[in-house]
Amino acid sequence: MNIILEVRTLTGRLRVNKSNEVCAPFGFLHGDKVITPFGQKATIMGVAPAPQGSRFAGQNVLWYQKEDGFTYYFGAGNLKELGFGA
Repeated sequence: MNIILEVRTLTGRLRVNKSNEVCAPFGFLHGDKVITPFGQKATIMGVAPAPQGSRFAGQNVLWYQKEDGFTYYFGAGNLKELGFGA
């Protein structure tokens, strides 16, 4: 099932799929609270293709929103589940 959410990135708007079926293979679900490899708090938003020009271009990747309100993609490394307040 596709459950689409529009998010804001540094380069514009992006539509991500936030369904459990699409997010679960990445080990997270929409709304999960995580810590990035850089120690930043973030919230999982969903899955969409990585932008053109990136090393993951065209591959489905996990997108997360940081506290700055922008959404970024996650291609490599380890996100840690945190469960900080909403």
